[in-house]
Amino acid sequence: RTNTLINRSDIRGRTALMYASAIGSRDIVDYLLSKGEVYVNAMDDTQKTALHHAAKCSKADILRSLLRAGAMIDARDHNGCTALMFAAGTGDVDGLQ
Repeated sequence: RTNTLINRSDIRGRTALMYASAIGSRDIVDYLLSKGEVYVNAMDDTQKTALHHAAKCSKADILRSLLRAGAMIDARDHNGCTALMFAAGTGDVDGLQ
């Protein structure tokens, strides 16, 4: 039951982990990751993962947490962009490391 709820997505395919990553809520990201049942590589309707969303918003600490949890660093969205490309585009030096 928990697995179903923690990975539920909205109409755009976005999960709680994606939203928490995008707004920079490290506490929520860490909580979701601690459950061990969260799909860290789930993709939304534009094939973005939580890692993409964190990179777009320059959230280096969340990027590290997601990568430790097994996020695919080479996942590409519908335009062929990786999270690394988003981090570079924002000038987020911490995120690039």
